[in-house]
Amino acid sequence: MRYVKLNANNNVMVRLTKQGKDVLGKYYQDQYGGTTPPWYNIDKDGWIKLRLWQLAFFGPYLYMGKVKLPFEMNMMVEIEDKEEDK
Repeated sequence: MRYVKLNANNNVMVRLTKQGKDVLGKYYQDQYGGTTPPWYNIDKDGWIKLRLWQLAFFGPYLYMGKVKLPFEMNMMVEIEDKEEDK
C-alpha cells in the first residue's frame, strides 16, 4: 500500500445511487428551477466526475447506519502524472 497526496480540488468519479440522483435532482430543481449544470454528466456506467470537495454536498446523507447511500463507496481518483514518470 502507498499513499499519495490528494487535493480537495482533485477530480474524483463516483457512481451515484438512485438516492444520490434524486438528491441532486431535487437540489437543482429547488435552486435553479430544474436547470442542470453543464458539469452534471453521468456516463453510461453511472459514473459522475466531481471535485473531491463537491462530495461534501452529500454530507447530510452520509452517516453511520445509513442504509441508502447517495453514491457507492468505491471511487476513482484522478492523479496527475509526475514529470519524472513521463
